[in-house]
Amino acid sequence: ADRGQIWIPDKMHWSDLSFRVVYSPTSIVGVTPLDDVFCLNKDANNIGAYSNFPWTQLPGKLKYYSCGPYSCWVVNAAGNIIIRRVRLGVFDVLSRSMSMVDVETDGSVFAVDTQGSLFQRVGVTISNPPGSSWTNIVICLNGHKHVTFDLGRLYVICSDGSIMRCI
Repeated sequence: ADRGQIWIPDKMHWSDLSFRVVYSPTSIVGVTPLDDVFCLNKDANNIGAYSNFPWTQLPGKLKYYSCGPYSCWVVNAAGNIIIRRVRLGVFDVLSRSMSMVDVETDGSVFAVDTQGSLFQRVGVTISNPPGSSWTNIVICLNGHKHVTFDLGRLYVICSDGSIMRCI
């Protein structure tokens, strides 16, 4: 996520929304300095003043967020995952104690729970963005801290700080 700010044209000047942002092909997710999370659907096309944009607030405070081609996934302070289906504007809540989630450009979803276990979400498709279940994956014998997947490669930071690249 970009740690800068998002600037939106408002009449004859630019307005600073003071968001940390992450972009996807279909939406922008902004996080305020108070860890409130907002989504902006790309279909809005930035018409009018920023106050008229259809920013949708996700419930709870942010812990981690990531967006993919059909959905944005947020881990809130309670460890629950909230999924926003960007084309429908529908929210799904998956109760699970997660510390982070990563959604990839191909729609794949990986997450690490608060105990350091690594999971992949199974059944994620354009017609079913939340998927159907979690599959446990063990890469690091001492636990997992962070995961990311892109260009066909899975990268994991283990609890001991080592980095694993899986083919």
